[in-house]
Parts: sequence; C-alpha cells; structure tokens
Amino acid sequence: MKAFKILIFLFFTCFSAIAQDIHFSQFYLSPLTVNPAKAGVFNGDYRISGIHRNQWNSVTIPYVTTGLGYDFPWKLKSMEKHRFTTALHLLADKAGDPGWAQFQAGITLGFLMNVGGDSTNFLSFAFDNVVTQRSFDYSKLTFDQQYTGDSFEPAAPTGESFADDKIYYFDFSAGVNWHSIIDERTNWSAGIGFFHINKPSLTFYNEDNFLNNRISFSGNARFPAGDKIDLLPAFILQFQTPFTEIIGGTSARWNIENMKNINGFYLGGWIRPGDAIILSTGIDWRSTHLGFSYDINTSELKTASRGRGAFEIALVHIIRKVKPVNLRQVSCPIY
Repeated sequence: MKAFKILIFLFFTCFSAIAQDIHFSQFYLSPLTVNPAKAGVFNGDYRISGIHRNQWNSVTIPYVTTGLGYDFPWKLKSMEKHRFTTALHLLADKAGDPGWAQFQAGITLGFLMNVGGDSTNFLSFAFDNVVTQRSFDYSKLTFDQQYTGDSFEPAAPTGESFADDKIYYFDFSAGVNWHSIIDERTNWSAGIGFFHINKPSLTFYNEDNFLNNRISFSGNARFPAGDKIDLLPAFILQFQTPFTEIIGGTSARWNIENMKNINGFYLGGWIRPGDAIILSTGIDWRSTHLGFSYDINTSELKTASRGRGAFEIALVHIIRKVKPVNLRQVSCPIY
C-alpha cells in the first residue's frame, strides 16, 4: 500500500500516511481481511468468496494478490438464537523482480449473538489463526558490492548473510462487529479488527524484525434512495504503526425485478486519497455477486504509471439450504 495524503471525501476525514499489509480496493467484498468477526454474518448457510488484484502492470512486474474464503454459521442442538461461526481462508501474494511471495492459510472461530432476541441486532466476535510462508528468489537480487568500478560482477560476494530464503510464522488476530437490520433494504454494520496480536518475527536474517500490530475500523450501510435505488456507503480506516490507510465511498444498487436471473446492478466511486480514485461496478445474479474495480492512480507515481493502478475482480456466492421467507417479516443478518 502506497504513501498518500488523506483528504476529505463525503463524511470521511483523513490524514497522510502509508499502510503495510496486503489490501484490496473492494474491501467490502473481502470481509475476512477487514475483520475476523465478519465471518458467518450473512443471510445464508455457506459463503464462498474470492478476490484477485493485479497492480502496477504498466510500471513493472505486476503485484498479484489472490484471496479465497469459505465461512458459515453453525449451532448446537440446544442453541436457538445464537450461532458459532467458522471460516477457512487462503491468501497468496507475489511482487517484484525477486519473486517476493507470501502465502497464508488460516482458520477463524467466532460467536454470533442475537442481541435482544428479535433478529434485528447481532454482536459477533472471533479469533483468527494464520500460518504464513514468505519467500524470495535470492539469485534475482543484486547488491552494491557486486558493482566494481564500471562493471557488474554477478559472482562477486554480496556482503549479505541471509539465514534462509523462506520463513514461516504463526499470526493471531481478533475482532468484534455489530450488525443491525432495520428492514429488508436498510441495515448497517461497524466493527474493529486487531491483527498481528503476537507481533511475529518476519526477518530473513538471524535477528528479530517484528510485524507491527494493525487495527482496522470499518463500517458499511445500506438504505433506500428511491423506489428502485439503494445506496451502500462503506469505509475502512487502518492503523499499522507508523502508517495509516483509509478508503471511503459508496455504491448505488439498481434493484431489478423483471429479469429472470439478475437481481441488481451496481455502480460505485471510492477514494484512497492521494493514491487512487476507485471506480467499481457489479451485478447480483441469483445468489452470486460479481464485482469489478479499477484504481486510477493519483500518487506521485502517476507519471510513470500513466494513471494505471490496479484491477480487481471479486466473487461472493451464498448457498442456502432453505430459501428464506419474506424478509419484510423476518429479519436476518445480510450484507
């Protein structure tokens, strides 16, 4: 994530900073990277999600990130209103000339409480356990000491002493989230995620270099702006000492009633101030949402990138064992 100066966009107030962790412009379609407590909070039995990001293709070897997730709520026979939640997720990232790569596999365990017993307010909390592998191709790196006068000597000593070209570490995170439903077309959600609680060491040298904690504040809502149009504003604010990131904006959904399979069409505008303007679109096809976004680069790199930032494609598919009843009468957690 690149350096930026955060400006005011809609009702979001921001300031300049950078962030370190992997991120997505369509953060609202990648809930497990935003807050572990978002696992299992949806209207259905199972959710399968995937997101793919390709960045800086116009400048260098592209940075490619892919995330996959599978989450679901479940209960014991003695439970009526509350649910346990579980998520399995994978994340792969590759960047730059030396083949810098990161692969994560994690499992999230949480609890979803029906607050008040009327199926309109839900409090969830969860813990995430991740194992990560980081690696690079040492042979593709060059170092100052290999340049002798006017020539480059690849066989010359590098002066570097890497312990290994692969490292592994465990990473623990947690989160809490509140979701409230007003009616079929009106709901809101807000939460906090705490990442890298154990501050794992991720150095390739024989010394410690700890990954800083990350705190993620996020919120989203849905409300009608007309008979067939809903607005879906969302934001994310992340702190990872000494860096900060914020994205804010909204999508508009056109509710479609006369088409057999397509239920809705989306257009959206978002901003990561000083870094990118993000355009998004998407469709709802039965129980599947397909989203696209494109980052128009506005940072100091825009001359080299010619404004070309990142492209993302995201898919969320929800499986329901039993078709839900009229939502105007019975409310459920739904994004």
